[in-house]
Amino acid sequence: MGLNLLPSVAKFQVAKVKIKKRILIFVVAVSVIWFVITASVFGVWIWQTSRLAVVKKNYEKIYADYKKKADLLVTSQKLKYQAKTVGEVLATRFEYGTAITNINKLMPEGVTITNFSVKSKNEFEISYEAMDGKLVDAVEAKMDEINKGKVEGFAGAVLTSIEDRTDMWIIKLNIKTK
Repeated sequence: MGLNLLPSVAKFQVAKVKIKKRILIFVVAVSVIWFVITASVFGVWIWQTSRLAVVKKNYEKIYADYKKKADLLVTSQKLKYQAKTVGEVLATRFEYGTAITNINKLMPEGVTITNFSVKSKNEFEISYEAMDGKLVDAVEAKMDEINKGKVEGFAGAVLTSIEDRTDMWIIKLNIKTK
């Protein structure tokens, strides 16, 4: 019943074989566990690396877009500031073109401008020629209208000289615009 008739050496060898078998099973189990853990860690590392590469690529794309938009925003703000500055300058600037156009339309037909000079920002010295006395009367009437404020865009007119030549009149005026 529990009697073992094998010699002691054989008993020892059987015990040794059983221990080797257990050690082999233990080593195989530990190796399999180690391999599974190593493969899992390596797999997770590869997955994380690929995921990190995708996230990094998206980040770089978004960063490039942001940088581009930031540059555009800076340029836009700079242009808005410059446009505002130009607008302010233009708003306070005297419009010579408008003033000259108004002066050209000021006198009736038959009265022509022979000389034109700018004395100051809104003051002009103009020489006119008129063929007859009726046109001189029209120039004087227009000066009166300007001085009474009836002609828009003009602040005043002063007759500086008038000269009667045989076939024409030379009239010099100082005209102030608004």
